[in-house]
Amino acid sequence: MTSYIGPFIINKSKSFLLTRDVNAQTTYEYSQKGTGPLGSTGVQATGFFATSHAKARNESHHPDIQFLLLGNAVYSGMLQSISRMVNYPLKSLRTFYGPHIGKDAFFISNILSRPKSRGAIRLASANPRDFPLIHANYFMEQQDIDALIAG
Repeated sequence: MTSYIGPFIINKSKSFLLTRDVNAQTTYEYSQKGTGPLGSTGVQATGFFATSHAKARNESHHPDIQFLLLGNAVYSGMLQSISRMVNYPLKSLRTFYGPHIGKDAFFISNILSRPKSRGAIRLASANPRDFPLIHANYFMEQQDIDALIAG
């Protein structure tokens, strides 16, 4: 379970912009030397933190939130990708991210690292071609909601 905070727009081209940074030169550089913009995972930094909720349960030794600093700019196909990945309305994404397309930016991803909510995956039938039944049960535990908001 995660949430994204951003984009935080920056003035210098220090982030990865797919439409600018993937080209013949950067592909060659990566294939020959393993360097350049294609050599990055996109994660610039990460950190783990125990929220006040974890501390109140005497679980501060086992952080419940992870932050990722993502050095990715908003590119034109990003909205469609996010919409498909998380089933979020494209129109809403365009309203929020649209004005920032093509601008260098970074995001912070706030990840619930120890969710208490549990889902289940079951077979739909004996036919291996049938898709499984997936019940994610996200946020069924209030503790998960509280921790993610605190993060």
